[in-house]
Amino acid sequence: MSTTRTVDYFLQVQQPDGSWETGSGPMHDYNHALARLGIRRQTMPEYEHRIAQRTTVQTVTMLPIDEEAPTHIGGNAEDCPACARYVHNVTYPSICPGPSA
Repeated sequence: MSTTRTVDYFLQVQQPDGSWETGSGPMHDYNHALARLGIRRQTMPEYEHRIAQRTTVQTVTMLPIDEEAPTHIGGNAEDCPACARYVHNVTYPSICPGPSA
């Protein structure tokens, strides 16, 4: 198991009702966000701007691998254990290609 922590910065713009809306895409560098904030304040002085921070923690866990893959049985793909997880990608009619696939 591994854990990754990511910090993103983005600009926000205050709306007339007092709420804050996202005003830029995510940036990984705070100094870059600060520079963008300065530019935004110069080009749009009639609005209030600020920098917000989003922290994301992602945990990755290894899952066991099924050593024996399911085999195609033919007929309706919805009833086939090998096709069942991909049946949404199968064109209509959803026919399993059979044991030779």
